[in-house]
Amino acid sequence: MLSVICIVGAILVFYQPYALYFLGGRISAVGDLLEPPPPPFPEAAPQPFSPI
Repeated sequence: MLSVICIVGAILVFYQPYALYFLGGRISAVGDLLEPPPPPFPEAAPQPFSPI
């Protein structure tokens, strides 16, 4: 009985997150909500050449 409770408990806990991540891999809007893309890296402007 304990093993059945553990298995059913694991299924109930992870069923919805698994479905969301499954859909998140196929629908980009859902994927962006689950794992937002990293912010863009600001590139530095090139320094003007100045010979010493």
